[in-house]
Amino acid sequence: NGFLARLLIARPPRMPVAWTSAVVDHECKEALARLFEELLRLRHDDEGDPVPIPLSPDALSEWIRFHDEHAVEQAGLCELLAASWSKLCGYAARLALVFFVAEEIAHGRPVDAGAQVSLSALRAGVRCARWFGGQTKALVEELGGIELDVAERKLLAWIRGRGKPVTPRIVMRGNGKDYGTSELAKAALDALVAAGKLRRAFRKNDGPG
Repeated sequence: NGFLARLLIARPPRMPVAWTSAVVDHECKEALARLFEELLRLRHDDEGDPVPIPLSPDALSEWIRFHDEHAVEQAGLCELLAASWSKLCGYAARLALVFFVAEEIAHGRPVDAGAQVSLSALRAGVRCARWFGGQTKALVEELGGIELDVAERKLLAWIRGRGKPVTPRIVMRGNGKDYGTSELAKAALDALVAAGKLRRAFRKNDGPG
């Protein structure tokens, strides 16, 4: 229903927790307190909405490149992951804004009307979004390996549209552009069976295969 795509999945490897006597020093606590105070003072318009902060020219160029590369990746993913990828694109921009505002405040620079999100902040946001994407992929694979690429989804739709059983040779004849040999067609059908998307059937006097 689209809910999972709206979550940022994080499942890093488990590590044993070791005791430490280290404490957070006073300067760090003070800096964090100042950060939250300044965040609460960020400008809002007359209706109470945050005032947009644009990307700097070099950050915009980087954003366009990431956006287009991300779209190509999304086109080759299964429906579940493609939905997550559509949200991750926006998360990259939001996280970049978080990095930029926090960095400006930490260095005592006011986030005024002329502020622009820096290239370094944009890159940090993109790195985080890509990391969350990798975590989502790992979770999907662990839950059952339900990922199918574009060619497999296209083949599955074609088979279901026929409404009757197919063989590798039938698949090859009907989808020669994607499966030029019966061996390739058989491998694709085997992958769909392994993913639980198709059921193998045998004709009378046929052996397994």
